[in-house]
Amino acid sequence: MTDDTVGRAGGEGLHAVTKEEATLLEGRAAALTRFRNTWPNRSSTQRAMLGSLYRITTAASNGEYDPTTYPWELVVDGHVASQMCSLEAARGYAHSTVQKDASALRTMLACCHQAGLLTRTQWKSAAAFTTTAGEQRPPAGHHLSEEDVAVIIRACERGSGGVNTRIRDVALLLALATSGARRDEVHHVRIEDVELDQDRFWLPVTKSGVGRYAWLHPTAVTALQRWLEVRGSAPGGLFVPLSRTVNRPGFSGGWVLPSERSQTARSCGSGWLRPRPGGCFRAPRRGVGC
Repeated sequence: MTDDTVGRAGGEGLHAVTKEEATLLEGRAAALTRFRNTWPNRSSTQRAMLGSLYRITTAASNGEYDPTTYPWELVVDGHVASQMCSLEAARGYAHSTVQKDASALRTMLACCHQAGLLTRTQWKSAAAFTTTAGEQRPPAGHHLSEEDVAVIIRACERGSGGVNTRIRDVALLLALATSGARRDEVHHVRIEDVELDQDRFWLPVTKSGVGRYAWLHPTAVTALQRWLEVRGSAPGGLFVPLSRTVNRPGFSGGWVLPSERSQTARSCGSGWLRPRPGGCFRAPRRGVGC
């Protein structure tokens, strides 16, 4: 082993690398660390963007490289970057997926510049690529008209559950339908976050990681007022499980444990009503249900 090499021996696939190669490896690792740290408090976004890098690198190298081993220092112009996205699109990914992954690639190129793998000229040239590749697919999901929502609410009002269950579920559906909040965001709303006099409630947990207000239609406000008359003002989550036997919130005698989540998640509001992490309300021995 010479002075120009760094020893890496003692296992299959390991070998001696030159100091220049070691510098490149350190630069790639530093760039990927910067990439992860772009979203320090948004773990879901971080996972999605790392997934984007994995799709791009494996498609561009036919599975030979992944984000940790890809030679990012070779992506020096827009033609190379555009070709990487085109190779991914050739595998049948949707246009929206290719566009999202292209955004991740641009972020990674900026991180490579910051880590010293690319010069400013190379970074700007590589990040200037455009892509129109990918299969155009119809929008996911199904739009619900006002008539559709009305039908769902009427069915909920006349459902087979107890009176209090129907009051709770109507309030939940209208809160989701009129506020535009995601179900996980509503799941984290606590009683102290509700400001019905202002036609709104606070979302402490959001997809962006920044809390915000969600505004409510007067119909939803009326439904929530009815639910709060049933629920009461005890601290905890806004939408709580109901006792199957007495059809009322189970506040007394303890708290829901993580091991008691399965019955709640399976039977309450199609999975919308779950105990908060760590537990909030007591679960009767027979479980909670609708």
